[in-house]
Amino acid sequence: MPPLQHSKFSASASARLLACPGSYELSIKADDGSRRSTVFSAQGTLAHAICEVCIQTGKDVSDFIGEKRSADGYDFTLDEEFAEHAQVYVDYIRGLRAVGFIVMLEQQVDPSVQFKEAVDVNLFGTADCVAYNPDTRELVIADLKFGAGVPVNVTNNSQLLYYGAGACHFPKIEEYCKSANVIFNGVEDVTLTIIQPRAYHPDGPIRRYNTTPADVKAWARDVLHAGVIKALSDNGQTLDAGEWCRFCPVLAHCDKPAELSLATARSAFQNAPVQNIPPIESPDAELPAAHIADDKLADLLDKVAIIEPWLKALKDLGHERLTAGSTLDGWKLVAKRAQRKWAGDDDETAQALTSAGLTPNEFETTKLLTPAQVEKKVGKKEYNDAVAPHVVKNSTGTTIAASGDPRKRIEQRLAKDAFTTAEKLSTLRT
Repeated sequence: MPPLQHSKFSASASARLLACPGSYELSIKADDGSRRSTVFSAQGTLAHAICEVCIQTGKDVSDFIGEKRSADGYDFTLDEEFAEHAQVYVDYIRGLRAVGFIVMLEQQVDPSVQFKEAVDVNLFGTADCVAYNPDTRELVIADLKFGAGVPVNVTNNSQLLYYGAGACHFPKIEEYCKSANVIFNGVEDVTLTIIQPRAYHPDGPIRRYNTTPADVKAWARDVLHAGVIKALSDNGQTLDAGEWCRFCPVLAHCDKPAELSLATARSAFQNAPVQNIPPIESPDAELPAAHIADDKLADLLDKVAIIEPWLKALKDLGHERLTAGSTLDGWKLVAKRAQRKWAGDDDETAQALTSAGLTPNEFETTKLLTPAQVEKKVGKKEYNDAVAPHVVKNSTGTTIAASGDPRKRIEQRLAKDAFTTAEKLSTLRT
């Protein structure tokens, strides 16, 4: 299991602290010594723990399906979906071992070993996996991301560079090599790896970024060291709102997202009231006067992406305060919508339904396994040969995303362009 200690300038927070140095001091002041977990972070903690057990014992995650486990105050029942996604990380680690890597799990590393001058804060982080291949002289830093919401990019990822800077100080790797009776030959290449099986990314669930020990060390000496010095001396003054706000522990208390929210609202209403604009009947129809121009809308959407996490943080804080007994004018706690479910176990419920005059055929249904479950049962080759032709992947529609989102852009033609193309085709036919 990973250590319970956490650095004040941690690897996971490094992107935020480098971009918003003032959040360092504010986070320390707001820290009451307890770490607040969400159901999502707790599920990630559980996934890491189960994966580590599987890697150490040779079990598969599917061996734990149906078991009830707790993590960070939340209770979970491990199901097929959990097992399928967690197994991706287990198989990746086993693949490293199969090609000659020495694998070290949950390794605490210190990137400050690369600094030319000491800093007045302990820097350390726990890398999910540090692996070294003595034959190819490759060092792999791998991190399991179990979240499904936000795809994590691996290129120049500050968290992995942080781990890499510490891992590129080699004494512990040399010890592992010695215990495995192999010779440590130094490191020639560094591969930073994100394993994120639950969030779609066009590069797949396992994404790699290749670099060199020299570049990793240079990042630590130049970028990380300067960022730490700035954060330590800033006294909470330099604040900047951006995508890094999403997981900031003081998001709900920070003025910057609030200022951005008000400025965005003013900008949206400055030139025209936001209203439902009727559809354009023809390609040549003019837009109504009360209209937000495309470039203005794009700018507002950029800001909304920052504001939305802040709004959620405010609602979560309000719920927390009301639950604790505070009074917020105009707000109250209410029960969520109730849903009916069977109170007893399956046998008890079946007996009650039979007593009501139903037969098993009337209250039981047969459900096909999912394609992923079938693939696991029959194996990849048989699945690809016999099953894959009967599987489709259908999107439920479109959604809006920032241009930096890794998913492929869907090109939409304007109505007038489609009309012009149809005219040309009609002319060619005649």
